[in-house]
Amino acid sequence: MAFKHGISRLGTHVRRVPAGSAFRGSLSLLKRRKWLFISCLFVVLLLSSLGLTFKGAVFVVALSLTAGLSTYYRRYTKLTIGFETVTFATVLTAVAYGPLIGSIVGLVSSFAAEFIPQLIDPSSFLWILSYPVVALVCSSLFESGVSLFWVGFVGSFIQNVIAEPIRIFSGDEYLRTMGVLGVTGSTVFNIILFRTLASPLYAAMG
Repeated sequence: MAFKHGISRLGTHVRRVPAGSAFRGSLSLLKRRKWLFISCLFVVLLLSSLGLTFKGAVFVVALSLTAGLSTYYRRYTKLTIGFETVTFATVLTAVAYGPLIGSIVGLVSSFAAEFIPQLIDPSSFLWILSYPVVALVCSSLFESGVSLFWVGFVGSFIQNVIAEPIRIFSGDEYLRTMGVLGVTGSTVFNIILFRTLASPLYAAMG
């Protein structure tokens, strides 16, 4: 019942956003045609990988698919615990293959990660659009000599700063709770991922 109440309040919050009718119309279209949009984005991803080696293209596609499905649990829990591998995939591909590839990976996988479980809120589009920024900044930091762990930490921080304030300061208890859980969980999970898996995966991607 608590989950249903939270989702009901979330729907009320979305209906109150500025230009609500346009927002709801766009959201409805994206939900109805989500697989078409996701398929088109993956085609763009595949085309962008043509300049890479076969091994590089395999890593790009594998990391994107894994990231896109990493939030599928939300379809059943109806809430987020902050676990996602979109940041991890974006940062790794950006430092290994450049900010353009990283940006495309981030956009494709974050779109899939939001629309496959269909748990959309006002922060969703900000979260998706934060990843080109993450890719650009993290690629630059890594080239300047910052360690991969701290590059990943900065990437996680950037996406939280861009995406989460709209939920945390919304005035809605449910959205605020989701925002706090999102920031806390994503920070903890990304620290673990970048501490344990980032360096060996980066070495294998080269």
